[in-house]
Amino acid sequence: MNKMIQQLVRPIQSWLKKEKKTYQLGIAGLPNHLNALLPHRLYMVFAMKGLARDSIFFEAIQRNLKTGTVVAISDAKPEQVLKSLVLHNVMLDDEVTQKHLNIFSLPTDFVELVKKFGIKAILNELESYHLPPQSLCLLEGAEKLFQLQDRELLREQLKTLSRWFRERGHCGVLLCEPLPDETQQLPVLAETWRGELAGMAELVEENQRQFLWKVEFWRTEDGVALGHDYPLLLNESGYLALDAFRPYFKYEENEKVAHDSEWVIATQIAVQDESWLPPHWTTVANYEAILEKCQTLHTATVILHANRDQIQELAKTIYLLRKQCGKALKILVREGKHALRYHYELLLLRVGANLVVSQNPSFSRLASAIESLRGQLFQRSLPADLEGVLTAAMNSDISGYVAVPQFIEHARVSIAKSRELGLSQALIQLPLLPHIPILDALQVCVLSRSGDIVTAHRNQIYLFLFACRPSDIAGVLSRVFKQPVDSLFSGEIRGIDDLTMLEMVADLEQQLRADPAVDYTELLQKQRENKAVANQTTPAPAENPTPTSPTRQFAMLQHIFEPASSSAVNKELPKMMTKARPIDLTLRSENRKKQADLKIEQGGQ
Repeated sequence: MNKMIQQLVRPIQSWLKKEKKTYQLGIAGLPNHLNALLPHRLYMVFAMKGLARDSIFFEAIQRNLKTGTVVAISDAKPEQVLKSLVLHNVMLDDEVTQKHLNIFSLPTDFVELVKKFGIKAILNELESYHLPPQSLCLLEGAEKLFQLQDRELLREQLKTLSRWFRERGHCGVLLCEPLPDETQQLPVLAETWRGELAGMAELVEENQRQFLWKVEFWRTEDGVALGHDYPLLLNESGYLALDAFRPYFKYEENEKVAHDSEWVIATQIAVQDESWLPPHWTTVANYEAILEKCQTLHTATVILHANRDQIQELAKTIYLLRKQCGKALKILVREGKHALRYHYELLLLRVGANLVVSQNPSFSRLASAIESLRGQLFQRSLPADLEGVLTAAMNSDISGYVAVPQFIEHARVSIAKSRELGLSQALIQLPLLPHIPILDALQVCVLSRSGDIVTAHRNQIYLFLFACRPSDIAGVLSRVFKQPVDSLFSGEIRGIDDLTMLEMVADLEQQLRADPAVDYTELLQKQRENKAVANQTTPAPAENPTPTSPTRQFAMLQHIFEPASSSAVNKELPKMMTKARPIDLTLRSENRKKQADLKIEQGGQ
């Protein structure tokens, strides 16, 4: 029986093995897993134009022609491309070459065409050639595809490319010029383009012959290879190879290939409301168990529950996880019944969390959040002083009205502490209208959140808001003042950066020296006591009051969502690529005595 099953299964296994193609990058001496190019994946390599980049481009063509169809798109002239292929031992009149090789050249106005018609135009043109599944597509000069100035558009363009290769089953390699902007180096790009690429590396020139192959990450069938540097040498024949005479990380000893990228470990509280969990998910009791479970993990996903009462313990756990497991570990924090405040969320992201998600979304949304982190590497620098960051995130117990000297001292301390965390705060100066007494304005200002304080001096109200984003100031003002703000004040002066806030505090301190401020603490306390007595003497309402009809402040709104219809495809788009024209080349070798008439027919035959 077993023999019969094996006979039935063997043809299927051999067919699957035959169908699964693995291409090679073609740098001699590199570990196999760093040379591997897989179908459905998109890789990006940064390299300056020159012989070294030519070696990567043309060696990838030469090594993969027998594996499957190779599409070579270059920004060089067609004649130069064909001559370079011959120099790299690609026999253009060979039957395999004529069957599997397609060569394209980009026009001089390619950048303008991409701006006008978008990346989808070149993808549609590639599809018109009916490429076989699992083809290898090499694009030299790929930086011309992207709008580098617009970060959001850049991300969308890369998503479009990645989705196309994934859905069509092709393997793509983008060869780009290194970006001059220091803010867009490999670690930043890996953060910005997380999840869209299967690999990212840079070829750094040290001198004319020596190079450094810097691997940021490289996804393989077994997991993710994390960044190491490999010395390369450009030999006299124009080929790149590993330079064995210079020190480098050997795969067997040092290279980390993670096999845990599909694992998910969660605290029980984080998923306690879920009726079902996938079989590859593991739950543990608490933060300590998470640390123990993740000792040997590198690319797994960790889900931690958030509790305001345990925020410092949670922050310390995240920090230790990140230090212990490295930058490829994905750490999600799931909020409980109450949403985390802005400064707590910022703290968790600062100490190593990738993402904070709410408790309300369904399990499918949580799964989507986990999927969005696939391939992401944590690139923010961890704080050297964890305790200092924790102190900066913990707001003081002071709130409400304080005297001017105490206000000045508290504001300065909070501004200094916030720098460690990058926390946004606000200092607002509100000049009173002539007929509004200071005491009346202070009475209608109700501050309940720790760290938010108010004071008054020279017919001005000063409000310090702890952990307040600039976009939230208007909403906060409308909530803390129980009367419309424009009925109390003639305007407002906002300080939202450290320098402006410190200048406003210094100005207030200078006014205080010239004109001592009044302390309204006792007056406000006496008014609160009088109000409490008045409320006790107020007669109780009737037992059965006549119900009043509720009045709506706003009319009922009809929610209409009507996405714009897609525009018709312009069938008269100009060609985004030029097919390499036939030229005559002489191939000389001991075994060839006659001249070969070399042609690349229309359609890549």
